Amino acid sequence: MGAPLDDYQKFLVRRIADGVGRALHNLEPARIGWGSGRVPPHLFNRRTLLKEGKTDTNPFGGQDRVVTNKGNHPGRLKAAGPTNPVIYFISVQSTNGRHIALLANY
Repeated sequence: MGAPLDDYQKFLVRRIADGVGRALHNLEPARIGWGSGRVPPHLFNRRTLLKEGKTDTNPFGGQDRVVTNKGNHPGRLKAAGPTNPVIYFISVQSTNGRHIALLANY
């Protein structure tokens, strides 16, 4: 058997169980929709290719030539690739149109 849970893990288990209980309590008929739209002005590539010979340490201790969210890196060469200008979304609403949830992602 594994090690006992620490205080944070115990807290997390209780909160997840509370969330499931609340979801069950709030169950109701719903409708779901999805779609996409183009919003190119809001996009940029967060991954940067570094100059030849330049690297950055990744979270696992290795060395990478592509870094994320380091636009001011001294070895910055260019964006590591193109961007996708499309935002995708899923919307959940009650049967009378009240918003329940929205998930959007570039």
